[in-house]
Amino acid sequence: MKSFFYMLGLSVKLPQRKAVFVLNRKRVAGPFFYLCLLLFVVSIPLGAQMFLESVGPLSELPVFLFVLYFLLIFYPLFVLAVLAVLSILTAVIYVVSLCLHRKLTYLMIWKITLFAATLPLVGYGWLVMVQWEFMEGWVGLSTLFMLVVLIKTVLIYPPIKRKKG
Repeated sequence: MKSFFYMLGLSVKLPQRKAVFVLNRKRVAGPFFYLCLLLFVVSIPLGAQMFLESVGPLSELPVFLFVLYFLLIFYPLFVLAVLAVLSILTAVIYVVSLCLHRKLTYLMIWKITLFAATLPLVGYGWLVMVQWEFMEGWVGLSTLFMLVVLIKTVLIYPPIKRKKG
């Protein structure tokens, strides 16, 4: 848990140089589990809202079955959807890094993208509890925020040196 809060603190500091290099040294499993735990915390208010405002078949489920539905169906699909969007965003930033001739691999950018999603996801969880109406605007603002953070991160890395000869 200490590691989670350490990564959370560094993620908020992105795109600072030190935070980028410390987070990029993490193994692939670290950012993945960090994101899954963060998504679980963020999805709890969403699950509570789903349970309280459900109509149709979900409204007739007992609490125990709803919790099973949430943990076994909703949460994994939520994680996969977020990972798909973040992977597409990573691909866009990878193309940007190639155009800028930076020494970055897709995996390096993917790890930083998972960490850069911290503030947008926390904001999403907060908006679910407070103001549902602003969700579309938040998604657009979050995408713009992540693009700016990730492009600044790409610019931290040195350009590829051209071979003479």
